[in-house]
Amino acid sequence: MSVKKKTLFNLLYMLCQGFFWMALCFVYGYAQVFLESRGFDTTQAGFVMGAGCVAGILLQPLAARLSESVAFLTGRTTILLISGLILLLAVPILGGAAGLLLSLCFIALLALSHLIDPFLTALAYRTETDGKPVNYSAARGIGSLAYAISSLLLSRILDLSVNGMLHYFLLSFGLFLLTVLLLPDTRPEPSASLAGDHFFRENRKFCFVVVATALICIHHTIINSFMWSLVNEIPGAQSSLLGTATSVGAIAEVPMMLCFSRVQQKISSDKLLKVAAVFYFLKPLLIVVSPSVPALLLSQGLQIFGYALFTPAMAQYVRQVVPDRHLVLGQTLISLAIGFSGAVSSLFGGALIEQFGFVTTLGFALVLDAAGILILFKNLIPVPKEG
Repeated sequence: MSVKKKTLFNLLYMLCQGFFWMALCFVYGYAQVFLESRGFDTTQAGFVMGAGCVAGILLQPLAARLSESVAFLTGRTTILLISGLILLLAVPILGGAAGLLLSLCFIALLALSHLIDPFLTALAYRTETDGKPVNYSAARGIGSLAYAISSLLLSRILDLSVNGMLHYFLLSFGLFLLTVLLLPDTRPEPSASLAGDHFFRENRKFCFVVVATALICIHHTIINSFMWSLVNEIPGAQSSLLGTATSVGAIAEVPMMLCFSRVQQKISSDKLLKVAAVFYFLKPLLIVVSPSVPALLLSQGLQIFGYALFTPAMAQYVRQVVPDRHLVLGQTLISLAIGFSGAVSSLFGGALIEQFGFVTTLGFALVLDAAGILILFKNLIPVPKEG
């Protein structure tokens, strides 16, 4: 592959990640605001977001298996089909759907959004295996930068029109879909069924890492999904703090993700995950100890060594410990773990926040975070450094 083609391919994949996270900023960061503008309270909004996560969890294994067994469902085709369904679901929401119809459409939209990420990640590493090197961490960094910019834009759009946020989502997702069309396609190797090849028995420690990931990420989802509630609890905080804090967190992710390819050459992915887990714990701890604007912004800044390190390190770790024929399945299980944490956070987070407040709810999540760190440290398998 020529240098020009490698550069073009990486550029296309970076654009895919950028447009994808531009769209998901609305889904992940502003869903609560949007649903409450349509008459939902915090508990109801949390239930819708949680149900979307649960639906995504149930659909992901099915989608992974179908992509491996159905001839025409290649990596790119699967992403395109899911994206098309998401755009169709957004139409009735844009048309003013409310009540049960809005709930059902939004649940389906959230579920399908969760499906794309593992396929997009696996597409990068599968393509790399086919001889087209992809700088996944740099592309993911572009995604974080796009998320940061989107958060600032959406906070401004929110001041003008709530429906304007949905227009922004449709535009971003449409651009994502068009960019995916330009990517080369990949075909995963078919694998035996889970029962037949004893995946869980053969990858016992990895399965415990999946459980640890779910526990560690619960607080992360609470902060991202219900930050609007935290902003309302902080004395003197203005509504613009939602966009500012989200942007600070996303911008903090960019340097680490852009430099990760060099970092992984010096430190193995299992050690990087341990470092990331510690900073994952410190982030909510700051907010619980001192719920203030400076503490919130500082905690968001810690994402440079938390989420920004955890995401590419976990993707690399999966690639190193899971057999290639199960690469999509391995990435899907991690995505399922994150989806499960999102489901728990959303289903119970809204009600707990209304009952005990945001800070106390985050304190509950910290206990689960600590348990997840212990499980992670005990079950990570030492792997070699890249390069």
